[in-house]
Amino acid sequence: MRLNAHTSINKHVLITQVRDFLRQVKAHEIFLADIARLAGENDANGNPLFDVIFNFTDFPELMPAAESNMLINSEKELFAINGSEMTNTKFDLEVHKNGQHGMAIQIKYSEEYFDAKEVELALNLYLQILELMASSEAQLCSTDLVESVGTKNTQFNETDKAYAYTKTMHALFEEQVVKAPDAIALRRNGKSYSYQELNAKANRISWMLIGKGIQSGDHVGLVMSRSFDMIATLLAILKAGAVYVPMEPDYPEARIQAIEESAQLKLVIFDRPTQAANAHHLYLQEENYATFSIENPGLTKDAGELAYIIYTSGSTGKPKGVRIAHHQAVNLISWVNTEFTVTSSDVMLFITSVTFDLSVYDIFGTLAAGGRIVIVEQSQLHNFEALYEIIITEKITFWDSVPSTLNHLVSDLDERQAELLGHHLRLIFLSGDWIPTMLPSAAKHWFPNSEFISLGGATEGTVWSNFYRVSGKVEHLSSIPYGVPIDNNRFYILDAQQQPVVEGVVGELYIGGVGVAYGYQNDPVKTEQAFFDDPFIETNINGERARMYKTGDLGRILPDGNMELHGRTDHQIKLRGYRIELNEIESVLNLHTSIKEALVNVVELEINGKKNQYLVGYIVSKNNNNLETEVLMSYLSQYLPEYMVPKVFVDLEQLPLSVNGKVDRRALPIPEMGMIDEGYLAPETETEKSLCDLWQETLQVERVGIKDNFFLLGGHSLLATKLIAKMNAGFGVTVPFAILLSEANVQSIAQYIDAVSLNDANLDTLAENENVEEGLF
Repeated sequence: MRLNAHTSINKHVLITQVRDFLRQVKAHEIFLADIARLAGENDANGNPLFDVIFNFTDFPELMPAAESNMLINSEKELFAINGSEMTNTKFDLEVHKNGQHGMAIQIKYSEEYFDAKEVELALNLYLQILELMASSEAQLCSTDLVESVGTKNTQFNETDKAYAYTKTMHALFEEQVVKAPDAIALRRNGKSYSYQELNAKANRISWMLIGKGIQSGDHVGLVMSRSFDMIATLLAILKAGAVYVPMEPDYPEARIQAIEESAQLKLVIFDRPTQAANAHHLYLQEENYATFSIENPGLTKDAGELAYIIYTSGSTGKPKGVRIAHHQAVNLISWVNTEFTVTSSDVMLFITSVTFDLSVYDIFGTLAAGGRIVIVEQSQLHNFEALYEIIITEKITFWDSVPSTLNHLVSDLDERQAELLGHHLRLIFLSGDWIPTMLPSAAKHWFPNSEFISLGGATEGTVWSNFYRVSGKVEHLSSIPYGVPIDNNRFYILDAQQQPVVEGVVGELYIGGVGVAYGYQNDPVKTEQAFFDDPFIETNINGERARMYKTGDLGRILPDGNMELHGRTDHQIKLRGYRIELNEIESVLNLHTSIKEALVNVVELEINGKKNQYLVGYIVSKNNNNLETEVLMSYLSQYLPEYMVPKVFVDLEQLPLSVNGKVDRRALPIPEMGMIDEGYLAPETETEKSLCDLWQETLQVERVGIKDNFFLLGGHSLLATKLIAKMNAGFGVTVPFAILLSEANVQSIAQYIDAVSLNDANLDTLAENENVEEGLF
């Protein structure tokens, strides 16, 4: 039977509701055997309709307790807990009323599904409910029940540990410059920068910024690709007392402008002259700063002030800027370097984007330990053969990425049957998305000396807030545990009223501790919705008012004390490590003049025998004016980064609604292959034939036609970068990522390559003619 019950209810009202409900349904009672027959049950190990049974018996007499399978506690109450494979239910609670001994309770359960601690907790809760029902209290309150059995919040969150909360991120780097000025700080394509050289360049740029009027607390944008200059500029901004706001060079102009306005940037630094469009934009060249001092600016900076603002996807159509202070990052760095003994002998492979908060540790954490950062270029990033070569030749000891990147590397090594050489790699950090349970053992084969660490949290919690050391076999698990809080961080699993749930019960995860961000930049409404005063402690270890962040993640505490994730409460997703608010994509789509309504969902599609998750756009157009996929992708690319642009669209007459009139995402249709497959067209030109071969090799499919869409054949950003590197090398031209995104078929790419090649040939001919003419004179 099912009844709606509130968290607090008068017990007499509850009893009345149960009595009335039982009277109503008694006429429709069906025996268990009949239920099984009607449902067509054939499996003796489970029930088709329910997994829990409550059996109450009221016999005049029961067998003597000594002869039964029940236990008697000191108060003569009878209860028993038995792990059992005899019952065909996951959980079997029997209550026997016995005139001689009062009440006897027996729980039988399947050990395949339940841990003994969970069942003991369930029994304790049931006993508490019975005691409350027999007491003089009129109200039953779930909060009282939770408190009566206790939670792990106190022990679980005993993480306080002293750290250098008065130090800044760049101060940690400057300490290493003094300790080992000639040690290698950066490596890239065989070239090196020592700590002293990096510090000198950072200081020159910093003095230049100060000369341009940058003051402590100013926000400075940075639009640069991974390079020595990028890392030096990050340090320079912090040394000037300012706050860095990173953006990707391939962001659409509209997104850069939106961040520039939201963050109230005083200056934006570019490494490309074409992007420096106004007086507040600076194209960074060595001639700008070469004459400035190499001495540390030495400005006084409170570690409680902001260090950086990183923008993430936002639900209203605009990105959200997460505000993080110096001391928060210092706590994270201190924990990682202490917990995993990171020292000057460690070598970090830097493969993440500076707009992704993993980069905060990769750069500043490695430099704080005196380690070495090996910078991977964009063209090398998804060339996994080249990536493995870098790991070996540079003797990489520390890998930090989203799971998909490591998964692709391991798959590439398996396919190529590469030589087993990865013995130096000792730490593998994975975060930002679900980790395939097969990945740890697969990676261990290629990197046998590595320790596998799963980390979690949110940008709003300063990179990572929890971790789990993966040891032994985990393939049998449904997911890798979420772990426990890191130093000076706290986790709460709460209900809708922000009250703790019982251990083992799923609730919403809240992050507490010193890592909780200082809200969202220039957005008090969203800040108020996501950040709260911590109701469980008044102050953190630094004496500041304790705060907590509402993550939107669902989770529970496992019997062993680790957390386990159980999805989301909203429409935020993680796709190949990127955090995406589906509502942001929908907001941009709904601004299109030909679209009446739009929804975006993430759907698993099997294409060419491979399953991948795709963003799918569902479009209700105005006046039945259906829009081509290429048109919609091109439109979205003006406002959103590539990873947020759906590659599949479905036209609908109207969005599906639930019975209460709300949009029902679960009723959205799965795209049929007929919507995606345009039919095979064979290549005709030499360029088309060569491209089809490259696409088949990259996508590992048997056949590619000239009209086949790269992304609908299973392609994604990782494979796209790999394909572009092959095309550039094979044809001797540069194919921009934007071209592959907008012209995602062989025929269009072939036409682009032929046009560029013809133009280059004409320029060469013109140059030769000019040389001949000069020779005549």
